[in-house]
Amino acid sequence: MSWRWKVVLPALQLPLAILCWLGGPIQYHIRHHVWEGRASMRRRLIPICIMTMFLIGFTSPSVRAQDPDGLKGINAVYVIVEDVPEAAKKLGLTTESIQTDVELKLLLAGMSVTTLADGHKLPGRPHVYVRVTLTKGAEVASIQVDLEQDAVLDRNAEHALSVMTWDTDYLLANPTAQRILDDVKDGVDQFMSAWLSVNPKT
Repeated sequence: MSWRWKVVLPALQLPLAILCWLGGPIQYHIRHHVWEGRASMRRRLIPICIMTMFLIGFTSPSVRAQDPDGLKGINAVYVIVEDVPEAAKKLGLTTESIQTDVELKLLLAGMSVTTLADGHKLPGRPHVYVRVTLTKGAEVASIQVDLEQDAVLDRNAEHALSVMTWDTDYLLANPTAQRILDDVKDGVDQFMSAWLSVNPKT
């Protein structure tokens, strides 16, 4: 990949993510709400999103400077995987398979993993959150892996729940179940590398 694409790709992540989001069904909180204006916009933007993905490459991980200090002191997490859309299920991908792969990857890398109930008792309730969305015809997939935890706001000492303090995401053209799982696991690897940088093994 040339240096020009290395510079341009990070800048394209947000608009591409928005295009792909508009181009496919999101099944989180708005599952039963359909807006005609958005539907028509989706039809127009799907080809644009797909064309752009082909122009810049099949897989484009986002690159952003993140301060890993927010991960310091975390010694256990729980995992939440958002329900995958119907398009993912047609590829043979399930929420359970993602959950299993993520938990195993964390355990093998040295992170303790708890159940949801036990995780709510952890200080700050740190959890790895995974979201996979696809366009209706499964032409493009968007994959997000992030670490969320409760935090305290500097300006007023108020507690904020489930604040995203680390994240990475991918756009994938012509996805398969295996390629999506591979990118999810790559995101977990990136998270563990950041975590280990501030929590070195003794």
